[in-house]
Amino acid sequence: MRKEDRRVRRTQNKKQAITHYLKSCILRLGMRGLVLGSKDGLVVAAAGDGVDPEAAAAYAPFVFHDKWDFPDDVDTSYFVDAIPLADDTFYLFAVGNTSEASIGRRTKGGIRRIIDEQLAA
Repeated sequence: MRKEDRRVRRTQNKKQAITHYLKSCILRLGMRGLVLGSKDGLVVAAAGDGVDPEAAAAYAPFVFHDKWDFPDDVDTSYFVDAIPLADDTFYLFAVGNTSEASIGRRTKGGIRRIIDEQLAA
């Protein structure tokens, strides 16, 4: 099966494409939720549950850079990772029993690929 054949849920809408991808990451990694936020604290895309997406996106830069504790209750482990891009930085707020290593290259690379494909289109 070719790579293009596996991708059945295609869209030109960047937010929807990233949301589909985050949903697939949750299933693949057994997570509760993923929220992708901008450096300005706005929700870019979200999937799953376990955290309020708006709050996660708003606090993600502070949790990542300034080591703030997330102020809302989260009933399981969470972490924030940065996704630097050429002109911007996104923050991935992950909720569930996984590590930064397991979500690292593949998940962040997939998000970058979607953004790059959409910008090139």
